[in-house]
Amino acid sequence: MKLLLIESATSNITILVESLYPEGLKFDLAGNGREAFALALEQQPELIVAGWGISVAEVINALKKLHTSQATSIIPFLLIRSKDDSFDDHYMSLKAGALDVITYPFDKNYLSLKVNSIIRYSSICRQALEAKNAQLTSITTQLIQHNEFREKLLKKLTSAADYYNLQPESAAQDIIEAISYVKAQKNQVDWMVFNRHFMELNPQFPNKLAQIHPNLTPSEIKLCSLLRLNLSTKEISSILSQTPESLRVARTRLRKKLKIESENNLVSYLMKIG
Repeated sequence: MKLLLIESATSNITILVESLYPEGLKFDLAGNGREAFALALEQQPELIVAGWGISVAEVINALKKLHTSQATSIIPFLLIRSKDDSFDDHYMSLKAGALDVITYPFDKNYLSLKVNSIIRYSSICRQALEAKNAQLTSITTQLIQHNEFREKLLKKLTSAADYYNLQPESAAQDIIEAISYVKAQKNQVDWMVFNRHFMELNPQFPNKLAQIHPNLTPSEIKLCSLLRLNLSTKEISSILSQTPESLRVARTRLRKKLKIESENNLVSYLMKIG
């Protein structure tokens, strides 16, 4: 198990390490929020612990930075504060995203139990999140494969309709109705299946996106959801039944609305929301 400590005072670091070392934890050390964010991205620790030698303002900045990345926003954050800290300091830290606050001086056994409890809970949450992500990936792949099959079917039906237009009218009409039915069912069912699984993993994303950018249309919010998964143009085109060219136009229009300059920044920006 790996733990990230944010602490600048040598004496505090010694106390924390001595308290947690018997638990077999491995440690990375950051002296401030900026270093903590870089290490959290690189090492993906099970828990981040901020010591009482770090100011509340630095703790809050660290939490805000960690929550800008999807990779670090799920890492639990435990705060240890001096008994001289005010209730407002604790409140602001919890409001910023800290999971819990422990007051120093602390009982070593209590700290050990708290840390192990958080790490076990975090592990369960991570496993559940990974399973849901795998499920969403599987669903997306299936939708793309089904869409490819339906596109081939539509092409064959369209060719047959063109042929039978020279033959009895009833045959051509049956094929034309079949084409209309496949087209009508395709988009509605695909998006309902995808959106159900997407919302399980990202329940706040559409609402937060709409709050930040109230001028977005439902179609643009739908496109943002797919871009957030970092899908390729071909994959998104298949799910939305749009040509790659029309999708490129839609992405350009979306970047202008969001005031995002490049494609990479667009995906990165969307992944930070929610």
